[in-house]
Amino acid sequence: MNSFGKIVAFKASRPSDAHESPTLSMDRARYNKSKNIESNFLVDTNILIDMDSACEDQYPADEATLIKFGLLEFVSFLKACHDEEIPYGITAYFGISEMPSHLAQKRAKSLNTFSQKFGLVWMDDDSSMPEQLGRSLPSQFDVLTQDQQDFLAISFASLLLILIVERDGEEFSPIGRLKRYVREHRRHIGVISVRELAIARYVFARQQDCSGELDKLRSKVEMNFAKRDKKRPKNIGEMQAIALNGASDLAMLNAMNIADVKGLDGRKLDCWLFTKDEKLGMYNSICFNTGQGSDQVGMFTVFHEHPGESLYWQESVEVLRTYAAEGQRRVFESIARQLQGQDTDEEIRQKIATFSDKARAIIRLAEAGL
Repeated sequence: MNSFGKIVAFKASRPSDAHESPTLSMDRARYNKSKNIESNFLVDTNILIDMDSACEDQYPADEATLIKFGLLEFVSFLKACHDEEIPYGITAYFGISEMPSHLAQKRAKSLNTFSQKFGLVWMDDDSSMPEQLGRSLPSQFDVLTQDQQDFLAISFASLLLILIVERDGEEFSPIGRLKRYVREHRRHIGVISVRELAIARYVFARQQDCSGELDKLRSKVEMNFAKRDKKRPKNIGEMQAIALNGASDLAMLNAMNIADVKGLDGRKLDCWLFTKDEKLGMYNSICFNTGQGSDQVGMFTVFHEHPGESLYWQESVEVLRTYAAEGQRRVFESIARQLQGQDTDEEIRQKIATFSDKARAIIRLAEAGL
């Protein structure tokens, strides 16, 4: 992870758990060009809002405008790529999809205006933008399209369950909440993702369980996945909105991994997320995907154990280790099934069709309580 002024850029994965977080530099962009790989930059909602604001007539096309909106270093990097004829793409779909629909259309159109105003040229795939842009309000699961529900259901359900256990489990110890979460997840959803279990581990921790730096990290994860405007949800509607926002973040990281492995329309991609919100980047620094030396970068999940911390962190890491081992077994079993011609596209579609029902089961649990 590295910074471009107020903007940070990071990848969803690393080559192995021994590698430091990759950094985006001109050398990396030049290497991509030499290997016929497109550098692809996903921009988040906050950056898109600032790009839209910079397009207003009252602001000239100069450095002062870019400085005002915290975009100077970002734009300078894009211009440097253009000057060296390094192909790069801007992907705004995920940032646009989190906006209210009445603003999404306007800000999607501002992308072209921004590029023209500030002399940028990037590769763009218009087909990646659906006709119906943005999110309907209120932000609840049942207002999503069926495709959106299928895509977000499991992460949404898993994150909503964290909020339910946090709300209804006040009498439990932190490790008791984590174990209750695992039991309820198995009962209502099924297989647990290590990424989402790691989020639960930080949300259920308490300040007294954490040293200074760890408490800062715990707070950032909690702010991104369990709070809205720095406050805990007051009702089921707010709980759904928080879970949907977190599920969108995780879906974006998953999509980056898939694109890094499979490319898009025959193009090889090197995907980076640009964001002004450091919370997601901090979470990804302590729980990230890796291919462990293979090119399947999303295959495994690595998490930080926090050795030497309180009893809660010692006990909770054993829970994560158990499910990480299960996850590795599932990966190898999936590979074996594919080699044997099992897990056909139709079988996968049938599994996906059950996901939205699982999400609705968790919504009902939120209404009824534990």
